[in-house]
Amino acid sequence: MILAFILTAFLAGTDTEASLLELRKMYYAASVDKEAAKRFLTVVNEQKSQAVTVQAYRAMAYMLQAKYAFNPYAKMSNFKTGREILEKAVQRAPSNAELRFLRFSIQTNAPFFLNYSSNISSDKQAILRGWKEINDADLKSRIKNYMLASSECNEHEKSVFR
Repeated sequence: MILAFILTAFLAGTDTEASLLELRKMYYAASVDKEAAKRFLTVVNEQKSQAVTVQAYRAMAYMLQAKYAFNPYAKMSNFKTGREILEKAVQRAPSNAELRFLRFSIQTNAPFFLNYSSNISSDKQAILRGWKEINDADLKSRIKNYMLASSECNEHEKSVFR
């Protein structure tokens, strides 16, 4: 009910900007629900901000559209659009741990045939290097949970997040 209210507030006017915390919550909801993914794409596309983190979440919204699309062309088109937006965001802010985390999470889950896994190691290292500098408790919790569950991290690397 609360999510519906928040989404209604976002969709009611284009002057409303979603906060980063709200975008994260919407992204996680969209990752498990097709309708939430559609709403998430609408919200991020209405954002006026050109901040790299907003752009990265726009990229994630397109990649989620690829996940839920039935048509193979739509799947590839949405994934490619998302990948291009995400790569540009990471180029603009290569030391941003949140961007590197988002790309890491996509690349560690992308099907092999998409050939989108070349940055897993460098993103993981960037996340490990930037871990202590992250002051956002929500982001830190999300990264910690993902990295501890990731098969891409060895026990020594996981100890950084404990």
